[in-house]
Amino acid sequence: MYGITFIILENTASNSVSFATNVLDAAHVKEAPGKIILIAIAANTLCCLLHALSRKWGILLNNFLGTVKLFILLFVIVIGLICKFIMHRNKCLAYRHLLWRFHRD
Repeated sequence: MYGITFIILENTASNSVSFATNVLDAAHVKEAPGKIILIAIAANTLCCLLHALSRKWGILLNNFLGTVKLFILLFVIVIGLICKFIMHRNKCLAYRHLLWRFHRD
């Protein structure tokens, strides 16, 4: 049921294409439509096979990835608050450093 509803509604198609472009970008490989389609179909097939073969493993993987996503979100929030506190405390020095970095590039 997982594969049928998500593939028919094309919910996983955009996620798979996004995943493929991110993989190619991370590998510093030039994006080509054929490569993107191949990786997207492989990722979608792997997910559908995982759920078809073992419902338990699919749910565990989904929960694990959701937990990782939550911790990344919390990490971004905490780092943002830390940076806000540091910039508020050392406002002049932090802005000078940031301006120097942007003008140097």
